[in-house]
Parts: sequence; C-alpha cells; structure tokens
Amino acid sequence: MENLASYHSIDKVVAGEDRVNFIYQYVKDSDGWVKEYNYMNTPSIMKTYERIIGPPINFPNYGDFLSTFVMRTNGFDISTSPWQSKPITSSYDNPPPPPSPPPPSLPQDDSHMYCNYLDLEFHEAVYPVRVSIYEVYNPGYVTKIWAQGKQQYPDDITLTKKKEWENNQWFLLWSGPPQNAVPLTSRIFSPPLKFCDFKTKILRLQFMYSHWDYSTHLDAVELIGTSELVLPKSPILNLTNLLKSINCKYPCHGDSHNLTPGYSHDHDAAHLDIIHLQKNFSKYCVICKSNTAKSFNKSKFGHKQMSQEIDVVACSEQIYRNPFIKRGILRNHFLRHHTNYAKLIKDIELYSNESKEQSCSSFSTLSDEIVLIILKNLDIRSLCRLSQINKRFNILTRDPLLFKCLNLRNLRYTNSICIHNVLFYFAFRCKYLQQLDLTSSNISVKHFKKFVNICGKGLTHLRLSNCQFVNNSVLLKISITCKMLKVLDLSFSDHSKYQPLEFLCLENLEFLEGLNLRGIDIATETLCKILQKNRRMRNLNLSTFSGRSPSTSYEDRDAVAIQLGNSCPDLEIIDLTGCGITSRGIKAFAECKNLRKLNISYTNYFGGTDQLSLRRLFSSCQLLEEVNLLGLNGNFGEPLMLCKNLKHLYLDVPTEDANNFAIFEQCPKLQTIFFSDNGPFIAQAKEKYPHWIWT
Repeated sequence: MENLASYHSIDKVVAGEDRVNFIYQYVKDSDGWVKEYNYMNTPSIMKTYERIIGPPINFPNYGDFLSTFVMRTNGFDISTSPWQSKPITSSYDNPPPPPSPPPPSLPQDDSHMYCNYLDLEFHEAVYPVRVSIYEVYNPGYVTKIWAQGKQQYPDDITLTKKKEWENNQWFLLWSGPPQNAVPLTSRIFSPPLKFCDFKTKILRLQFMYSHWDYSTHLDAVELIGTSELVLPKSPILNLTNLLKSINCKYPCHGDSHNLTPGYSHDHDAAHLDIIHLQKNFSKYCVICKSNTAKSFNKSKFGHKQMSQEIDVVACSEQIYRNPFIKRGILRNHFLRHHTNYAKLIKDIELYSNESKEQSCSSFSTLSDEIVLIILKNLDIRSLCRLSQINKRFNILTRDPLLFKCLNLRNLRYTNSICIHNVLFYFAFRCKYLQQLDLTSSNISVKHFKKFVNICGKGLTHLRLSNCQFVNNSVLLKISITCKMLKVLDLSFSDHSKYQPLEFLCLENLEFLEGLNLRGIDIATETLCKILQKNRRMRNLNLSTFSGRSPSTSYEDRDAVAIQLGNSCPDLEIIDLTGCGITSRGIKAFAECKNLRKLNISYTNYFGGTDQLSLRRLFSSCQLLEEVNLLGLNGNFGEPLMLCKNLKHLYLDVPTEDANNFAIFEQCPKLQTIFFSDNGPFIAQAKEKYPHWIWT
C-alpha cells in the first residue's frame, strides 16, 4: 500500500442527510503511467515525468530546478501573420528585461502545427472543482486542460469497444491562449473550469508553443474534486462563478489569469475560497447523487428547477443558436426525465438543419472579394481545411493576396525533403509576398535561392536570424533580387568558419530602414559604405552582446556613428551594446535629431564616455524616450536631466544619494528605471517615488 497521506487529503462536509468529500490529491506514482507527448504526438524521450509525482518540493522558489518536471520543445511555427513590432526571441537573443509591456501589435496567429501533452493519473476519481498547476519556471504555457471519463456512448457501440471508447473520451475543462505577459515568478495556476458532470482521475495538460523555443518547469499538479456532484443553489451560477464571488472576500493576488487566492508565496492559503465554501456549504450548494435525481428533486433548488415548464417551441431556436445551452441540455441528467425532453431535442435538430441550409446558401452568394476579406482572418490550418470543402474554396484559399506574409520559424529539426515540400507548397501561393521570416530554419542554399527567385522581388521585410545557410552567395542573391527590402535581419547568422561573410554587396540595397547585424562581425569600412547608400535608415542594431557578456573582439564604431550623423538623419533606434565607441562617436549622434532609443551599454571596455559628450547628445536629441547606460561607470544624473521626454532608463546604481538624484524631478515623463543591482540607493528611491516601476 502506498502512503496516501503524502499525496492527498480528504475533507468531509455534511449537508443535511447527505455527505460529500472534498478530495485534495497530487499526481499518483503508477508505474510510469504519466505520459509526455512531444509536438510530433509521439512519446517523448525526456524521462522527467517522475519529478511531477506527489506534492510540490521547490515552490514558492523560482528557477529551473533539476527536481522539477520539464516541458520543452524545439517545434516549428508556420503562419501568415504580419511581423510583430518586437521580434520573437530565442535562446540566442537575451536582452535585459523589457522596460514596459510591448506596444499593441496586429493580431498574432497562435494556431500552430503541433502541441505538447502531458497525461497524469491521480488516486481517486472525483468531480473536478479545481486543477492547480505549480509553475516554478517560465509560467504561462499551459493552454488546455482535459479530463478523461465516461461520456455518452454511441448507440451502436459493442462491449469489446467500450473500454477503448472510454480511454479516448476527453472533455475540455479549460482552454486559453499562452500567457506571454505574466511575471517571471513562481505561481499556482488555477484556471476557471467548465462544469463536468462525471468523475475523472486522469487529466491531460496541453502546452502550446506560440514561441517555438521554450522550456517550462512544473513542480506539481493538484486535483481538487468532490465525491458527489455538487451544484450551486443559485440557478444563475456555476461552481466556477461561485468561487469567483467568494474570491472577492480575499485580497487581490494580482494575477488576472488565476482563480487561486493568496497564492503568491503562501501555499497554505492557496485555496481559501474552497475552504470557505466547505465551511458554508449549506449556504451555497446542494449535493446531487450521480445515480439518481431523487436527492436533487428534494432540494429547494431542484424543486424550483423542475417545476418550471419548458416552452419547447419558443426556446428551441434560441437554444440552437447558443451551442453552450444546447450542449448543457444534452448532457443534463435531470432534463432527460422531463416529459417534453424528446420534443425539445427534436425541435433543436429541426432548427439545426434549417439553419445549416440557410447559412450555406447565404454564404455562397458572397462575392470572391468579400470571401477573401473573411479568409484573411484565418490561420494556415484553417485555410488548409477550408480548401477541401469544394472547388471554389480550393481556388480561393490559394489566392496570393492571402500570403503577403509568411513565417517559417525553426525548421531545423525537420527532414530536408519535408522542408523542401513546405517551401514548394508556399512558393506558388506567395506571388505578392512582402514579409518573410525564416528565423532559425535550416534551409539549403539551393532551395532558398529558388524560393527567392519565385517570391523575392516584392519582399520588403526579410528575417534570417540564426540561419546557418547564410553565406556569400545568399547575400549576393538577396542584394540582386530583393531590391525593395526595407528591413533585413541577419542577427547571429555568421556561422561560416572558413570563409567570412562579405557584406559589401548589401550596398546594392538602397531602401533599407532597419538593419539587424547583432552578433555579426562586419568591417567598419563596409558598414559605412552600406549606410551611405541607405539614407532612410531608422533602426540599426550592431550589438556584439551575446548571452551574458559583450564580445571581446570589436571594431571601432566611432566612424559608423559619424557616418550615421552625416547620412541618416532619420535614425530613431541604435544599439551599440559592447561595441568599440568612445566620446567622439557619442558626440556624432547629436546630429541624429530624431533619435528615440539609444543603447550604448558596456562600452566602457573600449574607452568609455564622458559627461561632456553625453550632455551634447542629450541636449540635441530631445525626442529620446529610452536610454541604456548599463556598464558605464559613473554618475550620469546631470546630463540625463536634459532628456525631458525620457520614459525608460537602464543604469548602474549611482553612487550619489537618492535625494540628490535630480533626474527624478527633472524628467516628468519617466516611467521605468532598471538598475543593475540593489542597494541603499534603490531603497531610498522606492520610498520617495513609489509610483514608478523599479526593476
């Protein structure tokens, strides 16, 4: 016998003549029954499932602990959504924390090709009340929770297939998008569950990788449920809404995605709402025996519900139009005993058939132009399914107007033949292609050139970040074919060991507004020639900072700064992290009057800056909103006072007293300050300016 005390507890609640058990339990150790599936829907080779068995060990600590369950993926992303205002990051791109939430962008296509799953077994089957997931590293990637259990069998099912049917029946308890904006702290994630009228002891967690490179750690999963079906007395509430109303009695925990009150760093207070419900059970709920409706009819709630006459004809159309009401009626054990139940279901199906005929005929009358406008809102998977309906949809879903943007990210763990087929599939659909993102994809040079020949002439945005296939012939092909390029991202693409990349051919491009060469070794002279031809440059990234420290090999970028001041008056964003720039180069940026974001962090290694050069820069560039001076030793409070529009600041901890740090008073728009270290200065500043964000 296993020691159940360490895995779950039971709270008995008495309500009149009936009793119900509230059962708290963690994942059961059942000879490796815990199953993990990777994005190819096959059992994963990562043997970490035993680390999720039992109660939490590391919570509330945060980190990638070895003793936790790890769900990771190297899956790929295929979509047609426009580029975000901020690029999707990977393990190659780890800047300091963002100063503020990213600005609103166009809707992102989060419908990807594959997901990861985790199947879990618990000790005892219960009616689910809450599923609590203890996330201790990179939270927010659980997107669905399923319950396995007995649901209504088909009429013609055989006894031999009954068990197989049960094992393949999954009921969706909760679904939601990946939560990319949640704080990077440990948490107990308890999403609001749908009503479930059957017992279960097997759950499936689904992980969606809207970011194709992630690793999330779970310390435990807790299932809280009841031994009998519990229903709220109020007919307008379900159990989830009831718990939400009880939650209002407790201080807000600050996480809008979560139902768990007081969860932050107090495991014992994680389920105060359920405990309150147990203590006041007779006030809020009734017990309904699963095998009969007799006890339900005895209660006031049941008597009220069953005494109401159902006007079948009047409500059938409304029921059909609301699939949630329809589903609830079909699954309601008590309405099945009603005398009008058969007629109600018959009328629902009648309206269903009529509505289907009307919807099909009305949609078929729409013009191709209108249909294409509708189809622009669909993802790749939906377009593929729609193409199989009829000939007209097959033609419309191939329309080049639907494929102006194409993202094929992380195609590197896929068979080369498969990659070729994917490119070939899109090649003749992308006649009007404008944006192409191949981040971290391992495509052959031959196939890339062929694709660019077909689709590259109209390209305005091209992202080849961390692409190993980039060589001199690829750069030459881009410079010859993609003449309309406005944005080019080649960050971390210099993988050539024997033949260095020659970027001089990029001077053939004359319309560049954004160029990302982060982690790329490019000669200053070559870069200056490219900038001479691209006078519209607005965003330039030359950072050598990769991972945790700046590169030790660098080019003198003072000449680049001077060239930018002379040739690129529209420059708005410049990142020179870890570059070789001195006060001479800093002064040159004073000519870029439209500068909004400046990053010159960790340049003290190469001579540094002085107060005079920064004062000249800040007095000239009055539009500056974000300044990063991390790694520059010294007190820069005085020159920073000249930045009247400054909103976000990255800075080493000043040595001066916080009360004398005049920037707090002189920069009225300042919102966020990031300091590299904590100390007395931070404590003083937080106390004096509590309305600011300190990170």
